[in-house]
Amino acid sequence: MLAEIYTGKITTWNDPAIAALNPGVTLPSQKIVTIHRGDSAGSTVLFTQYMNAQAPSDWPSTDIGTTITWPSVPGALSETGSGAMVTANGSTPGSISYVGVSYLSKVTAAKRSQAALENGAGKYATASLSSIAAALASFPTPSASGSADLINTKAPAGFPITNYEYAVVNKSQTSATQVALIKSFLTWAVTTGNSSGYLAKVGFVSLPSGTLSVSKSLISSISG
Repeated sequence: MLAEIYTGKITTWNDPAIAALNPGVTLPSQKIVTIHRGDSAGSTVLFTQYMNAQAPSDWPSTDIGTTITWPSVPGALSETGSGAMVTANGSTPGSISYVGVSYLSKVTAAKRSQAALENGAGKYATASLSSIAAALASFPTPSASGSADLINTKAPAGFPITNYEYAVVNKSQTSATQVALIKSFLTWAVTTGNSSGYLAKVGFVSLPSGTLSVSKSLISSISG
């Protein structure tokens, strides 16, 4: 349904496809205004990966990326930055947009709400600490490179759009001092910084033990 909204096949909120997913709810005939990121964004990668995972015939893999050529939908808005996505959604009647969970408090402040999304188990979930943790627990430990696909979990209580945050650094540094500084900071990030006291404030959850082990191994491989 999201893919059909973002491709312009579904254009009003009382479309039969939306009504079928919301039984007993009176929906307005209001026109849907889609909002997407016009700049490069990790949230666009995740959002487009999810639509492709759920509906590959409606959203092909060629339309996955940090920047894509969005379908031409009359009235669609293009914004730069997550803050602008929230602002545009809050000021545009009938609009729909996507942002990372760290912006949830701003979404609430703008008097907007979040949709429950269908996961790979056919269940619906909203983004929360518990639903993100449930999704994360359903996936295997990342490969030695740290790469992992955390989209469309089959955990019934899991939120279907999740990801790890990555720090991208050169494996080979220019000096031993630089190596020590980078290793020290990254080690803090995956140990002390990996506590719920820091992460829960922005809706993030701690790294699983297997992922933590891979992270430490990658950090130790930095040299110079």
